[in-house]
Amino acid sequence: MKRVAERIGIPEKEFVAYVADAKGVDDSILMAVVATELRKELIRRIKESILDPEALFSKKDYERYLFGDDPLKILIASLCRDYELVDDSMILEELESLRALEGIIPCVVTTNYDLFLEKEVFRRFEVYSRVSDYYYSDSEGIGEIYKIHGTALKPATLVVTEQDYDNFNKISKIVTSKILSVLCDYPMVIMGYSMKDANVAGIIHDLMSSLDDEKLREVENNIVYVEYDETEMGIIRKSRIFPYGEKTIAITAISTGNFKRIFDEIADMTPSMSPLEIRKARQMVKEIVLSADGGGDVVLLGFDSLNQIPADKIVIAFADKDSMKKLSGGLNFYTSDQMVNDILNDCERHSPTDVINYFNASPNRMTQDEYWPIFHFTRRAGMGKSDFSPKLVNFFEYKRNQFEKKLLHIGNRNLIKTANVSNLKDLETLLFENPGKFYRSDVIFYYYSTGLINEGEAKSLLKQYLSKRSIPSGEKSAIRCAVTYLSFKKYLEEE
Repeated sequence: MKRVAERIGIPEKEFVAYVADAKGVDDSILMAVVATELRKELIRRIKESILDPEALFSKKDYERYLFGDDPLKILIASLCRDYELVDDSMILEELESLRALEGIIPCVVTTNYDLFLEKEVFRRFEVYSRVSDYYYSDSEGIGEIYKIHGTALKPATLVVTEQDYDNFNKISKIVTSKILSVLCDYPMVIMGYSMKDANVAGIIHDLMSSLDDEKLREVENNIVYVEYDETEMGIIRKSRIFPYGEKTIAITAISTGNFKRIFDEIADMTPSMSPLEIRKARQMVKEIVLSADGGGDVVLLGFDSLNQIPADKIVIAFADKDSMKKLSGGLNFYTSDQMVNDILNDCERHSPTDVINYFNASPNRMTQDEYWPIFHFTRRAGMGKSDFSPKLVNFFEYKRNQFEKKLLHIGNRNLIKTANVSNLKDLETLLFENPGKFYRSDVIFYYYSTGLINEGEAKSLLKQYLSKRSIPSGEKSAIRCAVTYLSFKKYLEEE
């Protein structure tokens, strides 16, 4: 808050008055009260032209401001993105020990806005900065960082002011439930926080209110609190008691100034699979379940149905794609999502003729309602509409009607009606700088249909989107739709 005050022209002697004015409230929200007042002052100075936002912010941050992001949060985010590692041999040695935990620690929960954890330590972890992202999306609960107060990469996500904290407190039990689900399988180490920290106390109290005494005894053995004591190079163990109503929980506390020793001891607990390997395996299983259509020799079973098939006939296999081709006969496992991936990445997994024959071989393999990007392969095979099989002709006509309705629906959305998009740059700004919640693939699909962008540009935008964001599970069908339309449009133009 002091640095923010400096940026907007408030000297230290005035900032002290802001803090003094906020005194008397709960210490845990003191800076939130200060932030609320600084926000008011910042907005006043901008409105009265005392501050020029174009000069105050970087070019990208100014664009965020124009899109409606909170100016205070933009400033805070910019400050938190500027941090650099100190050149201290002891700290850097400690950091190396911390980095060694990427293959051991299942997940990280932090209130920090800065990018240290994902840039310097857990570089291959997925990062979630909104509760809705890590609770309702494709979060696997492992190999992930939960930034429960937001991230400096997305200023709008920051929890800063009193109102932000009020809103966060309303959903805090959702955060706790995520932590509780992880605690069922892994111990929790709390470090970098005071036990008086409102977030730590709130999480522990939520846990206590959610569990009976028997479960509390199990959980308390799974929580360790590490507090920093710069005078202690050894390890001092003690117990911390937390009361909540008629319940209490006793947490093991460790005092030390030697965090490297803590990291090294955790590093000795080598799991049979790393969090990243487990995460990948879970995602593979989920993708198999979500994309399975029951065709060929692939059968989707619940655990209760496993006894319906002899045990020696059931196999779950993880293998590289070449080995899996040999096991499965190749195309029997070629899903629409794999087709989409191959098209966007110019990958020739199978010959176009084989894919078309695969499509035509079974009447139930690909239903008309689904988005199978088969027209990419008919084009690659040099087929015109006159060469289509009856099945392909019916699929084409069904898609024509389906696409017309979908495009009409997208074109009537307020987002499209109010967007001032006249070229590729405008479209990129709408897609990647607008913080609003909407299916980016639908927007790419729509502007490709209008001719604003060509096929190569549409593919590039889709790839860029898929590489930058955690895609909502509900949007996967929309992505298949957009890719299916890429080649379909060429056939429409040839009519």
